Amino acid sequence: MRLKVMTFNIHHGQGMDGVIDLDRIASEIRKADADVIALQEVDRFHPRSYFHDQLRRIGRKLGMKHAFSPSINFGLVQYGNGFLSRYPIVSKQVLYLQGVNERRSILSVKLDTPGEPLTLVNVHLGVMERERAQQFPFLLNVLKPVEGRGILLGDFNMGAKHPLMDLLKPVWSKVTPEPFAPTVRSGREIDHIYINLALGKQRAYVQPTDASDHHAVVADLAWETDGGH
Repeated sequence: MRLKVMTFNIHHGQGMDGVIDLDRIASEIRKADADVIALQEVDRFHPRSYFHDQLRRIGRKLGMKHAFSPSINFGLVQYGNGFLSRYPIVSKQVLYLQGVNERRSILSVKLDTPGEPLTLVNVHLGVMERERAQQFPFLLNVLKPVEGRGILLGDFNMGAKHPLMDLLKPVWSKVTPEPFAPTVRSGREIDHIYINLALGKQRAYVQPTDASDHHAVVADLAWETDGGH
């Protein structure tokens, strides 16, 4: 089984030039040629992004299926996380995380991939230390019942060496981009990809872009299937 995954905080499509351009976001995803993409900071019917359903629009541009979790609701206006996938999305689950500045969410989906089903979890944690300390136990509870192989992706707003991230061990291990590169312009690496499966092969890298205030992280994974169990 081979799968190329990507995590990308798109900053509601706003690039470093202050312009909102979903074509640039789609271009970055197309460049990576990923099978499944976890997106954070996605707008839906928001005035600042021209009332577009951003996930649906990007999905149409790329010919991919999609699933959305609104972290914030203001009537019809929504903002949250999304998945794009070349494979059918069998089910999705949304868990809301309370925060100081804004509510966050965890989006979990099951995909019908060749050989065996696969669970992917997309997370966007708070920017404050005390928020993440409250939110992380909920993430661990989402990961506990994951049956079979799983991939955890997202914007954790902290580095892989943070004590909270150590709680993912030993079940979940980080796919480390080489060479090291920051995922935000402050020089920090806060966007990560973790796996709970033994890999025959893995390669990860940071894909720099001006289409957002985050860079994308891409991982090319390969493993032996076990007959769909």
